[in-house]
Amino acid sequence: MFDFEPWFHAHIGLLVTAILVLFGAWIASISRVHGRAEPGRAGFVFLEVLMILYMLHLLMTIVSDAIVLQRANLTLSTDRDEEYWEKFKRSMHKGLIVIIISLVFSMIANVLLLFSLVELGNGLMFMLKQQRSKSQKIMRYSALSLAVVMFILQIAILPLMLKYLPMTWRAFGDEYGDYSYANEMYKGLRNIQHLGLTYEVLNLVTAIGVLIYASTVMHAYRTEKSTRGCAIAFLIMAILFFIRAMWLLVYRVSYIYMHEDFRIGTETMLGIFFNYWPYTAILLILFFVALKKQGGVWTTEQPWTTTSKKSPPSVEEK
Repeated sequence: MFDFEPWFHAHIGLLVTAILVLFGAWIASISRVHGRAEPGRAGFVFLEVLMILYMLHLLMTIVSDAIVLQRANLTLSTDRDEEYWEKFKRSMHKGLIVIIISLVFSMIANVLLLFSLVELGNGLMFMLKQQRSKSQKIMRYSALSLAVVMFILQIAILPLMLKYLPMTWRAFGDEYGDYSYANEMYKGLRNIQHLGLTYEVLNLVTAIGVLIYASTVMHAYRTEKSTRGCAIAFLIMAILFFIRAMWLLVYRVSYIYMHEDFRIGTETMLGIFFNYWPYTAILLILFFVALKKQGGVWTTEQPWTTTSKKSPPSVEEK
């Protein structure tokens, strides 16, 4: 058994718990709207898609952990022959493919979540003011623009990972000592790190913006005692969103500058509490907001509301 094996087993167990909780909410959302005339149907369908994407991301993370455990047990072997290195490289290749698939699910879910949070704030402000203001439009298009930029950044990382990470595996088993590719490999790895760090900084800036917007919405609802429950929920989600973004930046910095043992330890155990569970909590709160508001949360006419522009939505809670 290697040093971090119990941590990985605990990590997998906690991820499975998050999946089961989200799956329960997903089933509940299906039973809530499908087969009936639900005015907030579009909002629930959006949440269902978001939940599916994030559950797939969690599932791929579990598969990645399992591959790491398998590879770690392989490295305990003292017989480092050609067959060993072939198995090692196959394991690394499988792990890379799984990580990339997981990243694809994650980055799509992140775009949808960012847009969901901003549109929730817009919907709450619309219900209070009974009009679509300039600030709401600015928030909408700013969120959309930032989401596109962040998506492009992550897309740019994927081909670099496919190209340069296999070079590191080659270096492990290069029996002839041919490291002519080393400079290119280090340059590519630095580019991956810099793009990843840029993404996390932008993600944190975005989270700060969402937190400020949620605080503004909460301030606007300060006198609406009977209807400010959703504003409080929005603020809680914004805080969780900020905590997660801060953690991801800290982890990215540790990935670049800290020792590998520290990096593995922080990601394996602390990551579950500052990354995966906060995201899961945000999705669950979104789901409960969807149930709480009269008639649903999001239609194509007015985000996170249920009625047409001719008749502004009610802010009465069930």
